[in-house]
Amino acid sequence: MTILHALDTQLEIRSSTHTGWILISSFRKANGENILSENEVLTRIRIPHGSWNRSFSRVVGMGGSSAYPGAVFSGFARIEKDSIEDIRLSFSGIGHRVIRERSMEMALQGKKLPLSEKDLSLIESQGTDLLNGYLKGAELKKVEILATPVSINPANAYRAAVLKRIMLWFLKNVE
Repeated sequence: MTILHALDTQLEIRSSTHTGWILISSFRKANGENILSENEVLTRIRIPHGSWNRSFSRVVGMGGSSAYPGAVFSGFARIEKDSIEDIRLSFSGIGHRVIRERSMEMALQGKKLPLSEKDLSLIESQGTDLLNGYLKGAELKKVEILATPVSINPANAYRAAVLKRIMLWFLKNVE
């Protein structure tokens, strides 16, 4: 799913009264359920054509247990004349949603390769904030937002750390 999110895939939803296209990022609610009503069906998937000359996807921690799903990172980049023309980054494995932060992607567009330590440090900080926000949000939903401090599930914390490391590896090796 992270690949489809990174590529801005569209889904056709049909019912007896209407037909419409939505972005895949709109297909699931925050709790992980799809948005289809009782009389709707997913009929087609449209994957936009892109001229990506760098791509990488990594699945980690698939232990066969649905209680602890693995973490997935997908990255796509179009590199022209030693600079990032376009880049897409997506993550899953924390909560029920695929995570994609366009502000991180925009911050990388136009950057010369190899990325400077300053650029990598900024993206690492943004990635940490992004993943920690989703990590805390996923844990808060599990405990119904109690007044007591929430202890973060170690498996989710591990997945967040691994996703960040994989993203940084991709960015360091995208040239």
